[in-house]
Amino acid sequence: MGYSCTVEADQTMEKIFAMHNDKGLLVYDGEKYFCEPSNKEYKDGRIVVSVHKICGVAFDGRPWGRHVGSFTIKPDGSIAKRALSKFPFLKAVRF
Repeated sequence: MGYSCTVEADQTMEKIFAMHNDKGLLVYDGEKYFCEPSNKEYKDGRIVVSVHKICGVAFDGRPWGRHVGSFTIKPDGSIAKRALSKFPFLKAVRF
């Protein structure tokens, strides 16, 4: 079972996840990130996304990273300017 959100928020989330490569990583300006949407449902239709920055490769070859924060996709599909400065890869998303 999934969760619900507004159409606009979902469209923005899809644009962000379309930036991920075949390994599930988002590469921007030489840095690698992994984004994960929260499974919590909000009444207003927003989506909260956790961001992990890839720090290295584990002994089994899988990337590992640390949680560097989160951002909110508002019900209207926009993202707060503060998040755009904290996570520069969001600037590449066309709203």
